[in-house]
Amino acid sequence: MKKELIKNNMYPIKLGIIGCGAVTNELYIPALQSIADRCQVVAVVDKDLKRAKKTASALSAEIITENYKSLLNKNKIDAAIVALPHFLHAPVTIDLLEAGINVLCEKPMALNLEEARKMIEIQKDTGKILAIGLFRRFYPSVQMIREIIKRNMFGAVKRFLWLEGEEKYSWPAQSTFFFNRKQAGGGVLIDAGAHSIDQILWWFGDVKKFTYYDDSMGGVEANCELELKMLNGAEGVVRLSRDCLLSNKCFIEFEKGWIVYTLDVTDKFEWGFYDPKCTFNTSLEIGKLPTLYSQDTDHSKSKKSGDLLTYFTAQIVDFIDAIQKGKEPLVSAKEALKSIELIDACYHNRRLMKMNWLSEREIKEARELHLRGGFKTMIDGKIAVIGASGFIGSRLIERLVLEQSAEVKAIVRNVSSYPRLARFDIEIESGNLLDLESLCKAFIGCSIVFHTAVGDSKTIVKGIENTLLAASKTGVKRVVYLSSAVVHGYNPSPNTNDESPLIKNQPFEYSNSKIKAELIIRKMRRKLPVEVVVLRPYIVYGPRASYNTTLIALKLLQKRVCLIDNGQAAFNGVYVDNLIDAMLLAAEKPEAANQDFLIGDGFNMTWRDYFSGLCDIVGVSVDEIPNISMQEAKDILKEKDKNETFAKAFSRCAATEEFRSLILSLPLTKRVVYKCPNIAISIYKKITQSRDVAGFDSSSSLEGNVGKKNFNNIQLDEEWIALMSCQNHLPIEKAKSILGYQPKVDFKEAMRRTSEWLHFAYLSQTDILKANER
Repeated sequence: MKKELIKNNMYPIKLGIIGCGAVTNELYIPALQSIADRCQVVAVVDKDLKRAKKTASALSAEIITENYKSLLNKNKIDAAIVALPHFLHAPVTIDLLEAGINVLCEKPMALNLEEARKMIEIQKDTGKILAIGLFRRFYPSVQMIREIIKRNMFGAVKRFLWLEGEEKYSWPAQSTFFFNRKQAGGGVLIDAGAHSIDQILWWFGDVKKFTYYDDSMGGVEANCELELKMLNGAEGVVRLSRDCLLSNKCFIEFEKGWIVYTLDVTDKFEWGFYDPKCTFNTSLEIGKLPTLYSQDTDHSKSKKSGDLLTYFTAQIVDFIDAIQKGKEPLVSAKEALKSIELIDACYHNRRLMKMNWLSEREIKEARELHLRGGFKTMIDGKIAVIGASGFIGSRLIERLVLEQSAEVKAIVRNVSSYPRLARFDIEIESGNLLDLESLCKAFIGCSIVFHTAVGDSKTIVKGIENTLLAASKTGVKRVVYLSSAVVHGYNPSPNTNDESPLIKNQPFEYSNSKIKAELIIRKMRRKLPVEVVVLRPYIVYGPRASYNTTLIALKLLQKRVCLIDNGQAAFNGVYVDNLIDAMLLAAEKPEAANQDFLIGDGFNMTWRDYFSGLCDIVGVSVDEIPNISMQEAKDILKEKDKNETFAKAFSRCAATEEFRSLILSLPLTKRVVYKCPNIAISIYKKITQSRDVAGFDSSSSLEGNVGKKNFNNIQLDEEWIALMSCQNHLPIEKAKSILGYQPKVDFKEAMRRTSEWLHFAYLSQTDILKANER
């Protein structure tokens, strides 16, 4: 039997794995284990021998080495999988090909067009197989859509829209090279976009004309937009993001019908003709055309969606077949070159994406940074920002870079926090508030530390203690700590000011934690040489404010949030840029040392005023928003608490961002997400209810009639009632007197900038989805 296999060139090939990072752990290991009869993994290479040994153990490989060159010219392997950082793809692949070794190279094929062409040249000279890991081509759904387009079954393609993005970088990367332009080649375009652009070109053909925009300002882009005009006459827009949760769908309009494809769903898509009696959701099989269903058809028994790992494995089998049968792989280097050509052209013809939520001054500097690819520092000493990836921290960094050309060190906890910060050419340091040593390392060379991080009670309380200890050990001159005005209570008493006593034993853990943190600051101020300035904003709103702005705006759109007592409670808000002004003043004013300041906009606004501003953005009237009395609100909450079962309580907890972040951080969850995405999606929907692109419930109407006081589907909790109970506006006179603080952004301008952001990140998508539903 062995002789027969050798004769037919079908004996298992000897395979080497070069690179033992996330893609190897998450996908290559289980894929290769499932096809052990087709290939034998004999060698594993990684500079981290611990990782290499772990991979070798999983695949029963005998050779473990730090240097791939030890495998060259010794007939140790027939083929290799190159799963290294992007900048190593070309040089390592070329060395392997020249040594007579076939290669399956991970995407992107290369950093640029020059490298890609060199790889193809060597492949032709050696006659070896060079396949590229663009495995989405193996999905039955992707192949079927290509056939529909190729056969002109719905008529010619008129236009398409591709939306792909996530709020946080969820890939379990074991390296930060993705955020280094020299090592990654770029940002989201060359990373996720390698798949997207390949798929688009495979479907729609060659490009006649394009315009490309991104938000890189010296670093790598987190967002990009590509306008395309194809040779076949179709027009399209591609939007990719590491910073915004997009719909992750492709909308295709034909002359006679349409398709809506959910990305990474392997064997399903929605489609239909412009006949209102017909619709569409069906499972597919390779080589078979789906049956057209009427609207009355029950799809509940449709075939279960295939998982990503199945088709990831298919690309390895295709690679092996290409070697053994002497055929072209489905995704050859020549095929992959097309996407590299477009990506390379985009980077050479990039334009700055419109970011009209920034100030005019920032936009001007952003254009200059975009063109020159970096900045020159104008001030001495580094500035560290803890919680740099958060709403306030990331905005502070934007201002420090774009307005002051400061040398910034962004301190973050994990890789998922990098994308928004990596747009700039700044230093990003890993640091944990609960790890004193990591903070000491991060603060070296810094003169000022801004503490903007949030977290659970332990993180808030122990975090500030570690911050001050690390600052004193590393020679930091001043720490600016972002506390909260809730230390004075959600409904502070009349005449409350910056020196008023802190209100202990509040019903909310966050408030009590901030009080404990401030008490630690008061104690340590007396012992340590570090100056500490405490700022106490109340409601911080503006672009990227997830809870106080985005969530409320989207729920206003659905009328899923209510006013209490007509919203006449005091709104002690501060627009994020006004808060940043106060933070910068707190860092530089000598007289601010060891002082505490209340910070606000200084407008005597009500919650109704704030809701009215957001309602104008989302296109509804504030008069349409449900309104109840304070007593009704308390009665409804009491009834909800009384009737809430454990299952409902768990579901409500599961729908919170904190719960989702915790679950998604678990190794087991990551394995499910990347190996069986459709199962993950199904579970996610069950625990978070039906959620649309913006992350909120897809139901657009109230349960029942508002007039009947049925508020089961409206956000109403103890904290919301507390916010709506505030009767007094907090003073900012001390900040004005000592800091020289004057709120520069008025409410009208604040809402304009907020509107620009909300439409960019969310509302334009809901418009698209509504149009598609129609």
